[in-house]
Amino acid sequence: MKAYQHMWQLIRYRPWLYAANCLIWWTIHLAPIVPGLIAQHYFNLLAKNSEFNQQFWILSIWLVMTAMGRVVLVLSGGWTDTVHRFCISALLRRNLLERILERPGARAVPGSPGEAISIFRDDAERAEDAISWTIDNTGLALFAMVSMIILLRINVPITLFVFVPLVFIVAIVQAQEKRLENYRRASREATGRVTSAIGEIFSSIQAIQGAAAEEQVITHFQTLNEKRRTTMLKDSVLEQILSSTFENTVGLGTGLILILGAQTLQSQQISIGDLALFIYYLAFVSDFTSSLGMFLAHYAQTKVAFQRMETLLQGAPAPAGCDRGRRQRRCRWCKWSRPAGAGAPCKSKRRRELPSQRTGRGSSNLQADRQGHPQPLHDRLHTASQQ
Repeated sequence: MKAYQHMWQLIRYRPWLYAANCLIWWTIHLAPIVPGLIAQHYFNLLAKNSEFNQQFWILSIWLVMTAMGRVVLVLSGGWTDTVHRFCISALLRRNLLERILERPGARAVPGSPGEAISIFRDDAERAEDAISWTIDNTGLALFAMVSMIILLRINVPITLFVFVPLVFIVAIVQAQEKRLENYRRASREATGRVTSAIGEIFSSIQAIQGAAAEEQVITHFQTLNEKRRTTMLKDSVLEQILSSTFENTVGLGTGLILILGAQTLQSQQISIGDLALFIYYLAFVSDFTSSLGMFLAHYAQTKVAFQRMETLLQGAPAPAGCDRGRRQRRCRWCKWSRPAGAGAPCKSKRRRELPSQRTGRGSSNLQADRQGHPQPLHDRLHTASQQ
């Protein structure tokens, strides 16, 4: 599966929670449109009237109310986003752990235990970040679209020039996509080797001391750390170079836009309020441009995270509960969703059976393990229910 397909499946896991998270954060990202319009009217009134009349008070009250409403939305969005992030990371780690427990002991993980720990910790967190960043980038994109419509009604050339840096940023990310993937994969593999070496050293202290191999072990560990430092440095430097490139590109574009706006103001093609609106919206549009560039770079690294998690699953088939087009019903024992008509009983229902009803089930599983073809967990539960 592609990375975006994995992300879509994670979004479908808690669709209502994701929709609520999107609604709150899209509102947060769209909220700055109102202060920009208030600033436009404020400066236009200030250019016409030197006295502080009732209209200035009304605009000030609207500005304060907008800021207070945005604070409430940010607090609500922070709570919702935290819950949504936890659900995604918990689902990924639970499924990975369940697959490891289904495998025989000698082939539980394809690589070292340290690499598996790195996948549980770092790659699951990367997937969680990718899902959360889709909300922010879509919200910033909505703000950019609405602000572009407003600014086009004021001045077309300046508005079109605002989005020129976006083209350069997308081109840079596309050119560095493969290098981002390679550097991220190498850094994750090096981290897994170091973590595995630490576990092996602590579990074999007596053997190392008995063989007087302390210096050799330390030398080997330093070699692994040096390789990890090199790969992590390449990954971090490339990411920081792209980040600084995006920010500087946006900064140069902002400076040129301000120069063009000042020239337009001198020719009286736009008012002082229109220029204030351009400057206010320009900061948020610049954030969208740089944020989109970083999201595209992180998406290339997310591909590596999903590939490593697929390797840890070792070709696990898709669960029956994920089949499309089948009706879902909730088990009355454990509240987990299962396909309607599925014969496999729930684990909670199996625990409620009497000990006498479970006699003789270990022999069939042990025989299957000896033959080198272990039964999957759902097949064992199905066999146990029939017996």
